[in-house]
Amino acid sequence: MSDYTFAKDERLSSRKLIDALFMDGDSLMAHPFRLVWKIEEGVDENYLQVAISVPKNRVPKAAHRNRIRRLVKEGFRKQKEGLKKQLKKEQKKLTLMIICLDKQAGDYQGLENKISVTLERLQKEICVN
Repeated sequence: MSDYTFAKDERLSSRKLIDALFMDGDSLMAHPFRLVWKIEEGVDENYLQVAISVPKNRVPKAAHRNRIRRLVKEGFRKQKEGLKKQLKKEQKKLTLMIICLDKQAGDYQGLENKISVTLERLQKEICVN
């Protein structure tokens, strides 16, 4: 059975890694998301680390930001298996920041479909690099 969790070791929380991600990482726009990622060769136990952000200037109310963040996190949690398999097969480590640029949460099903399309596009970009 596949692992549909979002474990603590999969969360990107290191300030040093986040700064390096924005300095040296690649970027991809797929409405309503902006992905910033960095690929490294060699795999350790944490070959996928993700952070999710909703800018305060886009969504001023904290309750709405938290809802959007929860929905994005849930959608990512369900869709990440293909990405994890590809990373493991290619022996690469991915550090990823998902920035949601949408001003409203919308419905969960629509957001999950957008995450799925965005992650597929990211997988194609990773294959090219």
